[in-house]
Amino acid sequence: MLNILGNRLDLRVRNRIKYEIRRRIINPYLTGEEFSWERIKNNWAAVCGGSVGAVFLYLAADDEIKKILPRIKRTLNCYFDGFMDDGVCVEGMGYWTYGFGCFTYFASLLYQYTDGKENLFDDKKIKEIAMFPQRVMLKNNKVVNFSDCSEEYTHQYGLSCFIADKFEDVTVPSVDCAADFEKSEGSSFAAFVRDFAWGGKACVKSKKNEYEYFYFKDTEWYIKKTPIYELAAKAGNNGESHNHNDVACFMLNVCGESIIADAGREEYTKKYFSPERYKCFAPSALAHSVPIINNVLQKEGKEHKGRIVDADDKKLIIDFEQCYDVPELKGLRRSFEFGKNEIKMTDSFVFDEQPQSVCEHFVSAVRPEQTGNGIIIGDVFMQFDMDCYECDISSKTFSTGYMGDKTVYLINLVVKNPCRDMKIEFCINVKEKNVL
Repeated sequence: MLNILGNRLDLRVRNRIKYEIRRRIINPYLTGEEFSWERIKNNWAAVCGGSVGAVFLYLAADDEIKKILPRIKRTLNCYFDGFMDDGVCVEGMGYWTYGFGCFTYFASLLYQYTDGKENLFDDKKIKEIAMFPQRVMLKNNKVVNFSDCSEEYTHQYGLSCFIADKFEDVTVPSVDCAADFEKSEGSSFAAFVRDFAWGGKACVKSKKNEYEYFYFKDTEWYIKKTPIYELAAKAGNNGESHNHNDVACFMLNVCGESIIADAGREEYTKKYFSPERYKCFAPSALAHSVPIINNVLQKEGKEHKGRIVDADDKKLIIDFEQCYDVPELKGLRRSFEFGKNEIKMTDSFVFDEQPQSVCEHFVSAVRPEQTGNGIIIGDVFMQFDMDCYECDISSKTFSTGYMGDKTVYLINLVVKNPCRDMKIEFCINVKEKNVL
C-alpha cells in the first residue's frame, strides 16, 4: 500500500509503516539466526521467503538487497526441491496457489528491480509447475483434491493471467471460479491487488485435446479425462507434506459430479497437526477408497508407499502392499481398465497365510443405494457379486472449518470367505445418457 499510494499517505503514516516493517522484518532477517522455514521443502519456503524478499525489494537499501538475495534464492530453491520434475504439488491446489503465488510476486519484482537481468521464470521445471492447475482441473470447477485440498477449483485471477503471459500453453480459467477476496481462506492483499494489476485476460483454453490422460511418473499420480468421466488415482507414499494415508486411492467424477470422492481437508486444529493427526477423519485411510486388511488401515510414513507399475490411456496398475503393517500380506495390486463408459477395477491380494478379514472400502460423495447385484452411486452402477460380501453403508459428517460441515458416505464390503490368493473385481458403469 505504501508503494501504491506513496505521498498520498500522511508523512507520519509513511514513517510509521517503514519503521514497523524494518523493526519486524528487515532487521530480524539481516541480523537474526536462520529461520526454520528457510530450508523447508514445501509451500512455506516460498510464502515466507518470497514475502520477505519482496519487502526488501520495496523498502531496503541496495546493499541490503545485495546481501540477502543469495539467501532468499536458496530458500526458493528449497521450495522447488519439494517438487519432482513433473511439477505436481502434492500439497494440493490451494497450496500451489499460496506457494507459487508468493514466488511469482517476488520473482516479478526482482525482474523489475534488475531490469530483466534476473529472470527466475526461465526454468523448465517451473514451467511444469505452472501447468499443474490446468492438469488437475476437472469439469464443473472441480479439482483433483488429494491431500489437504478442497474439491472446488478456485484460482487467483491475476496470478493466472500473469503466468499465462509468461508461459506458452498455460490456460486462464473462467472468472466464475476465481477466488473471492472476502470468502476465500488465505486471501491476502498481495494476491488481491494483483488481480487488478495483472488481470484482464479472457478465459484461455488449452490448444490441446482436453480429453487426455496425464501420468506423472515422478510423483506417481494419474489423471484420465474423457467426455463422460474423469478418474484420478495416486501411488506415492504416506509421508508427504500435508499427507493423507491414501496410496492407491482413486476419485471418479461423472460429467462434473463427484461420485467416488476424496473427503478432502478437515478443519485445521492443534490435533490435526499433531502426532494424533491420523485419528482425525480426513487424513486417515477411512476417508479414502482403499482396502482395510485384517482390520488394519494404511499407516503414515514414507516407508508406507506404493508404485505405479504401468500406466497408459487404457490401463493403470498400482502395487501398494507396503502401505499396511500386515506381515502376512505379500502382494497387493490395484488395476484399472478403461472403456468408453465402463471402468473395470481389480484388486489382487496375496497372503502367506489365511487372512482374518478383507474389506473393500469406498468413499462416495452422494448417497449409495444397494441393489441385488451391486451399488448405485448417482449416475454410476458399481457391479459385483453381492453374495460374496457383507455390505454396510454409513455416513460421516466432519467440519472443514471455513466451508462448514461436509458429509460423505462410506461403503464397506467385507469379503465373506477371504483366501490367501484372491482377486476382487468391480465393473463401474457410467450411464450412457451422460455423454456430453
